[in-house]
Amino acid sequence: MNTSKFDSVALHLHGEPATEIFLIDGAMTLIARGVESLDHTVPPGLYKVRSRKGEFLQDRLIEVKGDSASQTEQAPVIPTRSSAPLANTATSHKFQSSPARELSKRTHVTAGTGSALFVYIRDEQAAPNRAADCWHLPPESVSIHHLDGRFVADLSKGEMDGSAGYSGINAQLDPGTWRVRIETEPLGTYELFVTTVQGWQSQVFLTLSDFFYADQTTRRPALREALVLMSRLGRGFNPDGQEQADASLTVTALAHERSLLPGNTMDSLIYGKVEDPLLGVYALHVLLLEKKQHPYDLPVILTHLTERLGETHPDLQALRCQIDPGSMPRDLIFEAPPLLYRSWQLMIRAGRQNNGRIPQTGIVSELAENILSIKPWLIHRLQSGETSPSPAPVSLASAERIIKNLLELSPHEVKAIIGEQAHPDRQSMSDLEVQILQNTIRQSAVDELTRSQSAAADNRSVLARHLVQNLQAPGYSIARAAGRLADRFNIPSS
Repeated sequence: MNTSKFDSVALHLHGEPATEIFLIDGAMTLIARGVESLDHTVPPGLYKVRSRKGEFLQDRLIEVKGDSASQTEQAPVIPTRSSAPLANTATSHKFQSSPARELSKRTHVTAGTGSALFVYIRDEQAAPNRAADCWHLPPESVSIHHLDGRFVADLSKGEMDGSAGYSGINAQLDPGTWRVRIETEPLGTYELFVTTVQGWQSQVFLTLSDFFYADQTTRRPALREALVLMSRLGRGFNPDGQEQADASLTVTALAHERSLLPGNTMDSLIYGKVEDPLLGVYALHVLLLEKKQHPYDLPVILTHLTERLGETHPDLQALRCQIDPGSMPRDLIFEAPPLLYRSWQLMIRAGRQNNGRIPQTGIVSELAENILSIKPWLIHRLQSGETSPSPAPVSLASAERIIKNLLELSPHEVKAIIGEQAHPDRQSMSDLEVQILQNTIRQSAVDELTRSQSAAADNRSVLARHLVQNLQAPGYSIARAAGRLADRFNIPSS
C-alpha cells in the first residue's frame, strides 16, 4: 500500500566541485544528469545516485519517500586528486607541499635568463616515517632539454628527500619551448613540451606511478597525470591557492573532454581574474568543447592572453587558428610543439589548410611521427636507437595510394607485425606507421563483418583519403611514414 503523501517529489542533489552527477532509476535507466548539482522531479522509489570525477566513480542508493514535496540529498563524494601537492586534496601532504613552495623559489641551474622551469616529483605513497632508501627514482630519469634535444640538467642538479618522497629542480632559462623528459627503462622515453615566458616560471608537477613490462615493474613519473602551472618569477608555487585548485579541475575536464566547470569558475578563468595566464588557455579549450552558446568574446580573450604570454606561444597560436583565423599572419610558421594535445589537433588542421604552416624539415614535422594520443597533454615518444632512414620523397597523394593498396593486404598479415611490442619490425616503426596499420586493420575488419569486400574495393580510394584526414599529423609526416611502409611491405604507390 502506497502511504506517500506526494506522487512526485522535487529531488535536489548537490555534489563536490567539478563532479558529474547521474540519477538512475530502479530499471537502471539514466533519467537526469548535472554538474555539481542536479534538480529533477521523480515519483517515490529507490534511486541510484552516481558521482563521476575524472575516471573515478562512486555510487549511492537513496530512497525518495514522498512524505514531503521536496528532498535534498548529498551525491557521493570523490576526493579531489592532483599531481601538485595542493591543500585539501586526497593525496596532499604538508611534508611535500612546503618543500615544493621552497624549492620553487631557489635556483638550482642557470642556463639562460628571463624565465624559469620548475619540475617537482613526489610519491603519493610516501609517509613521514618511511626509510630514505624507499625513493628509487634515478636522478637521470627526469631531465630538461632544449627543443633541439640538447641536455640542460637532470634531477641530480636539484634537491631530493627520500624519506619525504620528493625531488625538485628549478632552472633559470631563456624564454622558449623546452622538453621535460621521462625515461621509463624498458617502456621507453617520453616527453612533454613546456613553454617558458619572459618574467614567468612554468611549473610541472608529477607523481610516481608503476609501469609494467613483461615481468618488470618500474616506478617513474606519469606524464599523463601531470599538472602544469605558471607563476610570476620569484613568487614560486602556492599550494593553498584557489586558482591552482581550479587549474587541476580544468585539466581534468580537458583530459576527459567534458565541460565540468561551473559558471563562476569559468568567469574567473576567462576574464583574467586569476594570476596564472595558462588557466585562460585551458579554459578556452574547455569552451571549445562545449556545443552550447556562451557569452564570452573569444577573440578579445585571446588578445588579452597574448599580451601576457606573447605572440609565439604555441598553444595560443593553435587557439588563434580556431578562434580568430583572420588575424593569423600568412607567413606564420609553427616552430614549436604545444603543451596540449587539443592545441596539436588545431595546429594539424591549420597545417592541412596551409602546408607552409608546418615546414617539411621543421621540428614540429619531425616530432609528429611519435606523438601519442594521451590527453590532455601532447606527449612525444623518443624513437629507440637509430631512427629509420627516410624514403624517397612521397607526396600526400602518393601516401593515399599506398594506404589504398595497403587496405588490400590481409589484416592477419599486418596484425602479426604490430601485435607484438618485441617484434623487430614493430620496434623499428614509428608510432605513426603503427597507427596507419592499426587503422587499416580496423577498416578491413569492418569490411569482413559487413561482407562488403567488393564494395570496399571500389571505394578504397575514398577510405584511404578518410584515414589520412583522421591522422593527427602533418601531411609531410604522413607521407614519410607511408613511404616507409611501402618499402617494408613492397606496396606500390600507384
